[in-house]
Amino acid sequence: MANKVKNKQAKSQKWDWHFVAKSYLALAYIGVEEIKNKTYCKEPNFLYRVSLQVYDAKLLLIPIIWNIKHAIEIVLKAGDVTFQGKYLETHDLNELKKELSKALDIKHNDAKFDELVKIVDKYYQLRIFNGKLFGSIELYDTKNDVLRYPEGNKADVEINLYAFGKITVEELDELLKDIDLINLRLTVPAEHKHSGGA
Repeated sequence: MANKVKNKQAKSQKWDWHFVAKSYLALAYIGVEEIKNKTYCKEPNFLYRVSLQVYDAKLLLIPIIWNIKHAIEIVLKAGDVTFQGKYLETHDLNELKKELSKALDIKHNDAKFDELVKIVDKYYQLRIFNGKLFGSIELYDTKNDVLRYPEGNKADVEINLYAFGKITVEELDELLKDIDLINLRLTVPAEHKHSGGA
């Protein structure tokens, strides 16, 4: 028997939700910039091994993508908090997207909301880097846990960790573009002429 998703009354202000969403996006952005510029990453060298942490900057890709996904979840919940003072207790981006659509009373095409929906679906299904990470499988990350563990997630998929070493500059730019779009769409509710159900 499936658990019914419940609404939870928000205790925080909508701006608190925005702040937290922007925090996850900011760290994702910094991570992408680190991969591109290698400010902190040192090339492996026996002289560094004793005194400095040595790492491959591409290790940052998993937390970058997870931060983007989590930011999307908070953006969707922030919209619900803005208009309903409550949000769904779920990590399922698809359910959250539907709830925000109801809260905004969207009954027809809306360019800015449709743009947000496109990015939500992209990360919900992890359709990034042209299938490089998961191949052509149909994937729905309903618990937002595919990137939390190398195995044992609810979607029952394995990440192609080898692919993280082969990410291109264009794919990094794709992440930056997505981060910018999510940040812009965080303002979607404010651009709709709704105010407390009026």
